[in-house]
Amino acid sequence: MKRKKIQAFVTTLAATFVVWTVLLLMLPYSAWAGLVVKLVVWGAFSLIVLKQHDLDVKSIVEKESSLKWVGMSLLLLVIYLLAVNKFRLDYSPLSLHFVVSAILISPVIEEFVFRVVVQNFTSQLIGEIKGNIFASILFVVYHIPLWLYRGNGVAAMNCLWVLVFSLWVGFAFNRTRSMKTCVVIHLCHNIVLGLFLS
Repeated sequence: MKRKKIQAFVTTLAATFVVWTVLLLMLPYSAWAGLVVKLVVWGAFSLIVLKQHDLDVKSIVEKESSLKWVGMSLLLLVIYLLAVNKFRLDYSPLSLHFVVSAILISPVIEEFVFRVVVQNFTSQLIGEIKGNIFASILFVVYHIPLWLYRGNGVAAMNCLWVLVFSLWVGFAFNRTRSMKTCVVIHLCHNIVLGLFLS
């Protein structure tokens, strides 16, 4: 039974990554189209996995945010930002697309997919630490076609930062079992990076 669950999950995940990558690499660039593709492809993945494996995620989605974890995350992000910018805080205004995509929609869809669905499911099979590592590696791989679609290329430091960030959010998820905490950490991360590192 466990083997069939894993096979079904891996098959769905692999098919989703193929569709995600092919669509992004074949479509002409449009920031808004990329957002729609993200919502449709990863929303469909989540619905399929939830239905296939009868995952109960209601308590995770409804649990309130943990201010302690959000505060620790912001402190670490400010330390990182100050180190990267050599203690200068020059900021850039945010575009409408950035606000809608990186602040309002992406943190919700990405934390639902990679914490509530992927990390939650894999943690039940292989444990919390391995589930977090697996979900975090997938989170990096998920970003690669997105970076290529935007014409940014793939940089090792971007991959490393996304991996470390995802491991941290996954650790917070394991401690709080709250999607809202992960979403707030993610949107604060995106706001700060958007303002100060764009």
